[in-house]
Amino acid sequence: MNVEIAGVDAPMKVVHEKAKNLFNVLEEADGYYKKQDYKDDAFVKGQELHERLKTAFDAYFIAYDTMFSEFEVVQDELFAFDVEKFKSSGQLIKYNLMMGLHTSEAVLDVIGGLDGPELKNIDMKAFDTKVAEFRLFYDALEKLAQDETQFKKEYGTSVGAKHSLKSFITTGEQFIREIRNLKERVEEGDFKYSIVHPSIPDNGSPLKLSKTYSKMVNEYNRIQ
Repeated sequence: MNVEIAGVDAPMKVVHEKAKNLFNVLEEADGYYKKQDYKDDAFVKGQELHERLKTAFDAYFIAYDTMFSEFEVVQDELFAFDVEKFKSSGQLIKYNLMMGLHTSEAVLDVIGGLDGPELKNIDMKAFDTKVAEFRLFYDALEKLAQDETQFKKEYGTSVGAKHSLKSFITTGEQFIREIRNLKERVEEGDFKYSIVHPSIPDNGSPLKLSKTYSKMVNEYNRIQ
């Protein structure tokens, strides 16, 4: 793209360079193994390729992380801009949608990588605070979705947007239930998941909560 993003363009060029280098090494390794050239050199080049691949992967991920830390700053600025734009212009469905999704992500952030018995280490006060923030915007959105005048102001007569908004709200209900289920697990010390977990995430597990959040993201993107 030709659009310049201050602070991001320079590190992104490094990501591009490292990605091209990684691709080239992968292509070389792919050819080496497809042609079974390792039978000719007793894997001598295979060992060399292994080291080059490790180096290329490390370089790519370091470059990507460096770039993404700058990109997050831009994302935060854009988020603040859009939120204020929606609120000040009276687009309250879009405002509460955006804030609802944002605060639901914050709920997951409190859990972090904790799972199983480690869930006892959740900062429950912080967790409850983030859940309350999510409910503030979600409850407002639920009421606004019933206001036909408000909906038409923001989305016109879009049937698709109305359907996705309804789906977002329904998935939000599931998110709330999973929050309750997770808290019950913590309170009861019940961290035994079903035998099909994680292929079918168990109720009250961080994975189930995360997958429900992902469904909310998908519905949010469809509304836009």
